[in-house]
Amino acid sequence: MTASRAARRKSTWVGLIGGLVALGFIVALGAVGARTLADSQVGRDAASDHVDEVRQLPVTRTAMVGVIDDDGRLTSVVAMVLAPNGVGGSIVSIPATADASLGLGDDRVPINEVLELSGPEVLREEFEGLAGISFDVAELMEIDRLAEFLEPLGELVVEFDRPVLDDDRLAPVAEAGLNRLSAIDSANVLTAYSSDESDAFAEPARNAVWQAVADRVGAGIGSAEPVDDGQVPPPVDVDEFGDRLFAGSVGWRGIAFTEPAENSRGVDVVVPDRAELLLVFGQVAPARLGAPNPSITFRVESHFSADQTAVVGANSSDVAVDAINRLLFVQANVVSVETTVGDVPAITQIYPADLSIVGVLEENYPLVFGELEVLPAPYRIEGVDAIVVLGESYLEYIGDTIDVDLEDFGIDTDAEDE
Repeated sequence: MTASRAARRKSTWVGLIGGLVALGFIVALGAVGARTLADSQVGRDAASDHVDEVRQLPVTRTAMVGVIDDDGRLTSVVAMVLAPNGVGGSIVSIPATADASLGLGDDRVPINEVLELSGPEVLREEFEGLAGISFDVAELMEIDRLAEFLEPLGELVVEFDRPVLDDDRLAPVAEAGLNRLSAIDSANVLTAYSSDESDAFAEPARNAVWQAVADRVGAGIGSAEPVDDGQVPPPVDVDEFGDRLFAGSVGWRGIAFTEPAENSRGVDVVVPDRAELLLVFGQVAPARLGAPNPSITFRVESHFSADQTAVVGANSSDVAVDAINRLLFVQANVVSVETTVGDVPAITQIYPADLSIVGVLEENYPLVFGELEVLPAPYRIEGVDAIVVLGESYLEYIGDTIDVDLEDFGIDTDAEDE
């Protein structure tokens, strides 16, 4: 049966373990994670079963921008996240045909269909559920409004690997190769729609425009000034948000997706990579991530250098994605991620915020991470039950298929989806 929004939120999200994906991490996410936690003196009450020192994940401001064509069709949608100091940040592209249920339930429901059938408010709600974060402001932009939003950037230099086609035009909207696009030209590419090709086939051209937006910002062109980390006031609207976003360097990333194995209605739909969504938003907007499962919440740290991960043909972000997938498989929560290069322990280390979960971590989680040590935590992060720092031992374990009894993790494998 089709899962309702409420049922989907109550259901558990299970990620399947696959091979490593060459992610080509473009967004400069590590700097955000590194600035997330303030340095302070370690403190612990020796007579207590919990860590006294508490650190906060700063609230980062977020916006959703959806692009619609002259027929009201959603053609592009991005999540925008400000840096903790309120200038610059990240643009994250998710296909307009992304499955709102993230592959759960019996039916695939592309979010552009959600807009068509249920309207803007439900679209925002579904997109928040899909991305896993909430938004301070959201706006659907038609062509002229989108051109107005992009106008401060001036001309964009964009390269397309093929012509950009639109049913309403005899000639291509843009030719293959290098293009110099005005704001209205860029808006026309982002709203282009051809019934002769799948929407996912058109996504690379839209991604190229959003990446060009990030590149054009450079060191910043807006008028907004930085503030103390985590003290950015809520934006009034997308224009105010954009002024802050364009005032500092901006990274871009397009979320990987696959075609669903089950698509009974034959709709134009793709399934975003859930682990990659957590990888990205766990770095740029960790305080906005929810914890949908009644289980342990983790912060995943992967500090490997390129030389260290070369042995598995991956990078630090790839390794983090593998770990996130394994945690999703056992229905744990991932609410924060760090992938900056740093010290890597010989054996994977887990730091629980509360000693009451030490036994669970020691007994069950070697099945997830391989060899590990559970150590006293020097501090805890609000909303995080355990910090896992992946060690050299994980690189040896990473090629192994996860082999666990899900009932050990409190998962009823006989339960039916509601």
